[in-house]
Amino acid sequence: MTEEYFKKFGIFTADAGELQKFWKQHVSIAYKQQREQKAQMAKAQSQFALPSSGAVDNFGFDNFGGYSDLG
Repeated sequence: MTEEYFKKFGIFTADAGELQKFWKQHVSIAYKQQREQKAQMAKAQSQFALPSSGAVDNFGFDNFGGYSDLG
């Protein structure tokens, strides 16, 4: 693992935390698949998200105090 870390970053390290983080982010297929699934879920949720409460009033009723000319 230290050799792969060296190939990627150009430095040797024996720090277990750094090597574990490197393994999760760059080597592990399982973690890569999890990251891809999370990204797909986030993308799908953002496509179907409702506008926030500060959205623009599409009908323009705010300009008339909530009343319209439609009766």
